[in-house]
Amino acid sequence: MDSWNLSKMRHTKLHDQVYDGQQLRPLWIAEQTGEYGTAVVTFRGPCSVRDHMVDMEDIRDQAFITSDMMLHYIIEIFDIGLREAVLYQHLFVQNIAASLRPQIKAIVCGDDIMINVAAKKEGGTVIEQRKLSVSIATASVVSGLIHIGLNILNSGTPEEVSTTSLSCWGVNLDNFEMCTRAQISRVYSAVEYAMCKVKTV
Repeated sequence: MDSWNLSKMRHTKLHDQVYDGQQLRPLWIAEQTGEYGTAVVTFRGPCSVRDHMVDMEDIRDQAFITSDMMLHYIIEIFDIGLREAVLYQHLFVQNIAASLRPQIKAIVCGDDIMINVAAKKEGGTVIEQRKLSVSIATASVVSGLIHIGLNILNSGTPEEVSTTSLSCWGVNLDNFEMCTRAQISRVYSAVEYAMCKVKTV
């Protein structure tokens, strides 16, 4: 084992690839990076989740997750259960949404990042909420696992869902990807540090 502080979260950019849900499994990040421990990785690529869905509502409704191009975050946190994984999922989604402001008026609804868009309709202009992201949290026997995906292109998404994308808003992808990945790492490490510096009562 190297000298890595296990209370910290590694953060790494991976090569472009298709996200199909198989990546949401224990030690997948270690397989890609050769490094072990809690980590977040990002990569870009299409999204096509059909055979490896873990959300039972989506499976029941056959609500496949698709997009022509997304920015993907895979997060693995060891020694936590499903409840903590879901809490971290919501915390990280909130942080990503905050990183979009003030350039974009992003809001969070549940575990989704939404953007209010002015749309012309018969009788005038109305404000529509359009979906920018998808996310899911689950647990393995050794870790909590999270996937967050943000549309880079607003194409190839399910027809029944009103969506938007980072490219629609002129987001600098390289800078945004690097900063949000590092921010997720910092937030996790801050939680770990906070637990290590207090006395019990």
